[in-house]
Amino acid sequence: MRIPFFISPRIVGALITIVAFNSEAQSFVASLPSQISVGVGGTAPDNESDELELSPNSGLAAFRSSASNLVDGDTNGKADIFVRSAEGVISRVSVASNGMQADDSSRGTAISQVAANGAYGVAFISKATNLVAGLTSRETAVNQVYLRIPTLGKTYLVSRAYPESGFLGALEECEFPSVVAIDNGAKFLVAFHSTADNLLRDAVPPGPVGQQRLKRIFLAEVTTATGEVTLGAFTGREGFQADGHIMEPVLSGYGDQILFRTNASNLGWTSPGPSVYQVAVATKEVIRSGGSPQLISKSPVDGSPGTENSYSHAMSFNATRFVFKTASSNILQGTPQSPSMVAYSTKTSQYTLI
Repeated sequence: MRIPFFISPRIVGALITIVAFNSEAQSFVASLPSQISVGVGGTAPDNESDELELSPNSGLAAFRSSASNLVDGDTNGKADIFVRSAEGVISRVSVASNGMQADDSSRGTAISQVAANGAYGVAFISKATNLVAGLTSRETAVNQVYLRIPTLGKTYLVSRAYPESGFLGALEECEFPSVVAIDNGAKFLVAFHSTADNLLRDAVPPGPVGQQRLKRIFLAEVTTATGEVTLGAFTGREGFQADGHIMEPVLSGYGDQILFRTNASNLGWTSPGPSVYQVAVATKEVIRSGGSPQLISKSPVDGSPGTENSYSHAMSFNATRFVFKTASSNILQGTPQSPSMVAYSTKTSQYTLI
């Protein structure tokens, strides 16, 4: 099936600097630091916090924490996902639809923009057995992807198996969720990668002899009115499979582009080798028409692919600016010993060393 294709960079830390964003100039103005993870009654948190993610158009901040005193009733002794509002209210979102706290840790924090109807989504992964009913011990032995819609009080299993597989969830690890609101909040699009072969038929091919199956990006469209989860997959290009991993998806704010990492050699450029991962972006139009994704981690001089790994990728809400880290010597001075942070603008077609 075909479904449409945001993210802030994966920020680590319990303290951030709150900034004002000028969308016209795309610049930031620093203000006073503000602590995000604060215990009940203004007390200090009793454990560490990380995986901070900011909603692009609101004062919402999502993060993971092992602290037990950020909200009342946190007694599971596990790392949970929390959201702090602009007013300073902290709520736990890695819970079941009935409010039950997860019986295992959660991570992989991702948060969407706030939609026109006021709804927003938080995606995360967990091995918890009680976030949705019907998962077997085999399915909870690996991380599943969940979507929480706090305004609705609903938690959805996103990594859903196709019915004939005999399982409810994925049978292999699911990782790196990204989430965006679409259709004014009536639906949410969640992307993640997995080697599970029971999510969609024929989406995950075998890897080279003696190796595990290849990672593929799955895109789940969640209709909030009905709870229906419809799954699709990004496997490379229309009509054939990429010969390497496609992983770590980042969705644009409109859900129409997907930034990813890959070591495939048949997506439209010559790969330096299977151990070298590139950063590339694909639009739904390109994928449907059988064209090639656009290589982002390339030399600004001759357009050749990066000679070493590129990673830690992110893009602006409207997909006009990309940022990534690279060890490639042919991309603005990067080396394996001293990687570079690079920005690329689609408006100017220029690379900038950060």
